[in-house]
Amino acid sequence: MGNAITPETRALWLFLRNLGDWLTAAQIAHHWRPTFTVGEVDNHMRALLHGRFVAQRPAEGDALWAYAVTADCLPLPGHERAAPTTTTNLTEGANHAD
Repeated sequence: MGNAITPETRALWLFLRNLGDWLTAAQIAHHWRPTFTVGEVDNHMRALLHGRFVAQRPAEGDALWAYAVTADCLPLPGHERAAPTTTTNLTEGANHAD
């Protein structure tokens, strides 16, 4: 896959942007099952990280990383609107700023 922004990558980015919270690759894969495995989500997140379209931080528990679309992230082309503010705790609810 490399660092290409595919339609699937775009769908995952939109999901994270609209959610407005931090999720691990396993949490994203669980929501999208059976469409994506954890490994596939990791690949998509790497592509998004490479383009600075998502933020990454250490996760709680067994996962290494959590991902979110924050105000510091670049928007994907065609989606140039403000990103919702994300929460700082993985267990807090989503902040929908649409």
